[in-house]
Amino acid sequence: MRISKYGISLIRLVEADLELVRKWRNDDEIRKFMNFRDYITKEMQLKWFESINTSDNFYYVIQYEGEKIGLVNDKNIDWNEKIAEGGLFIWNKRYINSTIPMKISLLMLELAYTLLGWNKTIVKVRKDNPRALKYNESLGYIVVEHNENSDYYTMELEKTRFFENFQKINRLVNPDSLNEPIILTFESIDKTNGTMDIVQKIIDDAPKDSDRSKIEIRYL
Repeated sequence: MRISKYGISLIRLVEADLELVRKWRNDDEIRKFMNFRDYITKEMQLKWFESINTSDNFYYVIQYEGEKIGLVNDKNIDWNEKIAEGGLFIWNKRYINSTIPMKISLLMLELAYTLLGWNKTIVKVRKDNPRALKYNESLGYIVVEHNENSDYYTMELEKTRFFENFQKINRLVNPDSLNEPIILTFESIDKTNGTMDIVQKIIDDAPKDSDRSKIEIRYL
């Protein structure tokens, strides 16, 4: 499954990409900002993948200009409360200081709030990562939990706050793509591994006030 907009494609994580993700997840410059900092073995990575390859977790490899540059996710989804926890890391340093991370976040959030009807999304940011804290604040997230004994902040972005900020941010980073739809593409493997059935059910069960006009579905 591929989600595309702003020249970016998000491809649902498959086993064939695990080694690429593991290589970069073990990079010292990346893992120092993660809550889990231990070295990840092949066996650990496969076990993790088996635990998250479900309908309650969606991890995507980020592709830009034909190159895989990072990983983004919605995880621990509560379908009843319409809440999910997000996460993002970019391993290609060329794009860290660009508008690409913001475009990725906007794509994920737009999908979550316009189609899926999320009530809020959550992120957890390490206290020793002020850059990530500032980045999420720029998206509209606010700190809702600050435990002195914890290594991270819990931040939330509610639906109303997202829509208050979305058009302003979108005009700044995507001035030429304001009316561009989100393209959701299914390939034959998505039917084989069950992804197509899972996503189709999600779309069918989406709230009545969700805006499906912003989504274009394609089948290959």
